Parts: sequence; structure tokens; C-alpha cells
Amino acid sequence: VEVSRLGRGGCWRISGFLSSGGGLAFSPDGRLLATWSENPFASSPTDHVAVWEAATGRCVARLLGKQGAGSAAFSPDGRTFAAASSGGVIRLWEVATWTVRAEFR
Repeated sequence: VEVSRLGRGGCWRISGFLSSGGGLAFSPDGRLLATWSENPFASSPTDHVAVWEAATGRCVARLLGKQGAGSAAFSPDGRTFAAASSGGVIRLWEVATWTVRAEFR
């Protein structure tokens, strides 16, 4: 994935994280970019959702663990992030602190 900084020039890249079955989502305000993989061997086996600052490419959170993610999204107000693991677990995180608010099995 390559993110261009429109109007500012330059770009940053995420290498080796996305694979088939993965995806990405921007937060509603465009500040954050989440990437995920359904394949637990696509990156490291413990980082299957990563959240990046869109302007800098700095990783601000690594979420989920060993199961991989099949889908993920930010809430419309940007305060909650949800991810569904390929193992059937759905977790909701508070974006301000990246703490788990709820888990569904």
C-alpha cells in the first residue's frame, strides 16, 4: 500500500502487511488508516490489524492477535473501531486509548 500526501508531496508505504483477504479503512476524519489481513502468515503472526497515522505512516496500534481479521471498520463518529477475526470473534476498541470496549463470540 502506498499513501500519497496530496498537496504536500511525498508518500509513505506499508510493505508486507496486506495479503489476499485483507483490506484497509480510513477513519472518518482521514487521520488514521487501518490495514488488516485474513492470513495469519501474511506479516508477523501476532499483528493482524495495524492502525497508522495517515499523514506520517507511524503505526499507532496493533490489534487482534493470532487469528487474523476478515473485516474491520471505524464507526461514523470515529470513536470506535471494530474488527471481526477469521475465528469468529468481533472486538470493539475505543480509538482514543485502543482499549477493548466489547467482545462478541
